[in-house]
Amino acid sequence: MTTTEQQETTEPQDQTEQWKPKKASPFKSILVLILILAGVLGILYAWKLPPFQTSTVETNNAYIRGKTMLLSSKVGGYVKEVLVSDYQRVEAGQVIARIDAVTHLAQLEQAKANLATQEANLSKIKQSREATRASVNVMQAAIESAEAAVYNAQLEFKRQAQLIKTNSTSKQQYDTASANLKKAQAALSQAKAQKQVAEQDVINVGANEKAALAAVENAKAGVILAEDNLAHTEIRAPVAGKLGEIVVKQGQLLSAGGNLVYLVPPQMWVIANLKETEMENIRLGQTATIKVDALNKAELQGKVIEVSPATGSEFSLNKTDNSTGNFVKIPQRVPVKIEIDQSQENVKRLLAGMSVVVAIETAE
Repeated sequence: MTTTEQQETTEPQDQTEQWKPKKASPFKSILVLILILAGVLGILYAWKLPPFQTSTVETNNAYIRGKTMLLSSKVGGYVKEVLVSDYQRVEAGQVIARIDAVTHLAQLEQAKANLATQEANLSKIKQSREATRASVNVMQAAIESAEAAVYNAQLEFKRQAQLIKTNSTSKQQYDTASANLKKAQAALSQAKAQKQVAEQDVINVGANEKAALAAVENAKAGVILAEDNLAHTEIRAPVAGKLGEIVVKQGQLLSAGGNLVYLVPPQMWVIANLKETEMENIRLGQTATIKVDALNKAELQGKVIEVSPATGSEFSLNKTDNSTGNFVKIPQRVPVKIEIDQSQENVKRLLAGMSVVVAIETAE
């Protein structure tokens, strides 16, 4: 074998002996296992699965709520004066603004005058009722008088009829007695007819009296309405609270129902929107911890006092009711009302609409 052949044979053997697969580092293997284990534990913790399952239900979909109300004008008119300023605290019954009351004062006086007129008409009708009743009594007396005259005329006619048979009276006297009887009977019929007319007048007066009474009641209602409108020219705070921004100015023409300002009473509570899958152990009276974002996560204590009768989507205009084939199931939210303990210091700093994080202890 030549020297060149020996070198060619030796080089591949040297290269084969020099290359060897690298041994896995035990440290790297342990690190990979630790990372995998940490990832699994992180998923278990995020989904609150064992061993990280707790008795606390927590959500950041929660907000401070209050009885925020919008004050509006019941009557229209020019704003005479605005007696408050933006964000001012007011007491119940305090005057917020006044509307020019001249028109409403005139309407009240007009309503009172109309009431006086209707009461006068009713008084006249009552007098007419007494007069018609008296007329009925007069007609009744006339009937009785006419009946007596008929009775006397009948007696005279019978007497003359007997006498004329024996020629003891004249034909003229007999005819006179007959005419007097017919005249008395006609007078009786006339008296009865006049009584019927008087009785009908009584009925008509009664109907007119009912109409007059209704007119009086309507006039009284008009006075009450005018007084109410006049009273509402002063717009007052229905409850104590704090005002928002005033949206009307002095001299502005305000229509009925026009908005003035928002009023926020001091009563506050929390609405926590929990997933429907978290509602199994929620009960009234359970304690809740409230962390307020605006107060650097300051904690407040409260308790569950109400649970909504339906999910939040049921109260929206577009309800969750997908009947197509492209359906994706989304966990619904159930509003839970939490009462805040008012004895805590930071309660006075809460504002309606603030975001909070709520944790409800369900192990109780």
